[in-house]
Amino acid sequence: MPFSYLVLKGEGHVAMVDVGMDPGQDDYARQLALKDNVVDWQPPEHILAKIGLKPADVDTVFLTHAHYDHMGNLMAFPKAQFYIQKREYQDWLGALSLPKRYKNVLMAVNPQDLANAKKLVESGRMTLIDGAQENVLPGIHLRPAYDGHTFASQMVIVENQDSSGTWVYCGDLAYT
Repeated sequence: MPFSYLVLKGEGHVAMVDVGMDPGQDDYARQLALKDNVVDWQPPEHILAKIGLKPADVDTVFLTHAHYDHMGNLMAFPKAQFYIQKREYQDWLGALSLPKRYKNVLMAVNPQDLANAKKLVESGRMTLIDGAQENVLPGIHLRPAYDGHTFASQMVIVENQDSSGTWVYCGDLAYT
């Protein structure tokens, strides 16, 4: 399974789309990594160092969705403001309370990630977006994708002022 960090620099910001996962976070994260045959995982400080950055340099993170491989490393970014769709966050919290017979719905979600997200919401470091949002940062827009890959995944639209045009980053949602 490939993992990547998308880093966006400009307008005085260092932003990322998704934060990957951390198989050392807890036992369940290790189980998920084993299930998905994750090999050669490296922490964000090693990956970002390759482009001259540290996790503390990241001031903004756009989360495409709440699966463990996209938001399993929230706490590695101590200064970031996070953005996720409100429905994505709330519906996964609700799914945690489902009877045991429905637990297969949670097979790609780590409850610890949602607990970390809750802490970030309560501290004001995670913004819950309700639908489409224009210019969250200059030239960066968020668009929800309801009831596809997850409850409310979101796409990150980046309008470039150079010849590279507009980029649409949707995590691993391309098939939905």
